[in-house]
Amino acid sequence: MLLPVSADDWSSPRPSNVYFLGDVLNIQASVNQASHVPLRLFVDSCVATLTSDPTSSPSYTFIGNYGCLIDAKVTGSSSHFMPRPQDVTKLQMVLDAFRFHNDANSSIYMTCHLKVTAASQAVDNLDKACYPVGNSWSSVDGSDQVCSCCDSSCSPVSKSRYFGRYRRDLAFKEGKDPLPGCACGTGV
Repeated sequence: MLLPVSADDWSSPRPSNVYFLGDVLNIQASVNQASHVPLRLFVDSCVATLTSDPTSSPSYTFIGNYGCLIDAKVTGSSSHFMPRPQDVTKLQMVLDAFRFHNDANSSIYMTCHLKVTAASQAVDNLDKACYPVGNSWSSVDGSDQVCSCCDSSCSPVSKSRYFGRYRRDLAFKEGKDPLPGCACGTGV
């Protein structure tokens, strides 16, 4: 997966990595699909730091909560995701240039956690790309309802049901009774 800074027209890498306050960073994430089933790319989180260590301090999380671009909500910037191109293996974002307060360091490191899902899988509260528009949130995939948790906590609750089912299915395959006293799935 790649996360290069793009030129203004998104067609090529930007010739310089130097930015000034007021500039805009065009960042494009992409994944090489190769011979995989069709894939859709998401950015779960991104953090900016003064060193290459993403856990160092100070830090600034500008994408969090499983794909919510919180920078514009927090700072009032114009940062946003671009409408997703036809190719869902790409995701583009516009980020206003920034620096850490009271720090003269000229370099900022950005570390992002990217993930892919099958393109046929519906977007949900854990697999999304959302950005603020006024007082609400918008999804690059058109499913704005999945962004409703961006102002609170996007919990993996919906996924845990599948995990529980997987655990029960695994127990049946191993010949164990996943629910003692239950004849579930045993033909009894």
